[in-house]
Amino acid sequence: MKISDGDRSRVAAAAIFTGSFLLFLIQPVTGRTLLPVFGGAASVWLLCLAAWQTLLLAGYFYAHYLRNHARRVKFHLSLLLSASICVLLAAALREPIFNLVRTQSSGVTGVLLCILIFAAFPYVLLAAGASLVQSWLISKRHSADDGVYHLYAVSNAGSFCGLFCYPFLVEPFIPLNWQWYGFVALLLVYAALLKAVASEKSCSAPGHDDLRRQQPVKEVSRVSWFACPALSCFLLNAVIASMFVDVTPLPMIWIFFLGCFLLSYVVGFAPVGARMPRLWFLLALLSIVAAIAGRRAVGA
Repeated sequence: MKISDGDRSRVAAAAIFTGSFLLFLIQPVTGRTLLPVFGGAASVWLLCLAAWQTLLLAGYFYAHYLRNHARRVKFHLSLLLSASICVLLAAALREPIFNLVRTQSSGVTGVLLCILIFAAFPYVLLAAGASLVQSWLISKRHSADDGVYHLYAVSNAGSFCGLFCYPFLVEPFIPLNWQWYGFVALLLVYAALLKAVASEKSCSAPGHDDLRRQQPVKEVSRVSWFACPALSCFLLNAVIASMFVDVTPLPMIWIFFLGCFLLSYVVGFAPVGARMPRLWFLLALLSIVAAIAGRRAVGA
């Protein structure tokens, strides 16, 4: 059945929302899995945070590589299916895996190994989802349509919902095993949505002429694309590390600040946010002044 452009856009938004929801749902599920084994010390939470952001970057590199892959849709869907099987096996063999890790590695190495075993494969694939869907939509239209970038607002809204859904709706009521099984089921739903969005004919790699018609990107813009996200992630890590060390390593502190971080991206990528750059610059300056004043007050 042929999908119209309007329906394809709605399905694409649903796929991006679902993928981002799962991306931020797997983080607390993995943390809840590791908590009884490694404890909830500040070093464990900070290590998890660094691992997630490293895997997120790996997902972006994967999306960049895959955008020129000749059979990228089938390749990505096959990897998602493989990731679902791997997560299912890891969840079923959770105790033997923990026993093996405890006997073969130290605390820090053990945390990283468990993250790689339980979550790295699906996490990298989910991290690439929003960029891949936008690339598919652009190749479908054979133009660099800036409208698809507003889907990043949908992506971060899904991440926000996944982050706050876990402590209030999932963890209190659903056993840990079923949390993993539910994640696998939703991962298969996500794969089905991607299949509905893309097909080999409609989402083949853009041709050379299509790429030449796109607007050239200034070098200053490329630098800002790296610098601005890097600065925001650095500030997020710095604030959370300071709160964990100076106050308490409470997961809700991480969830609160990460939720604020995600909401800023929702507003920033929304059409209304793109029309108010001066307001965001002013708020950034005010936040810097408030942070300096707060640190001085604490030091005093």
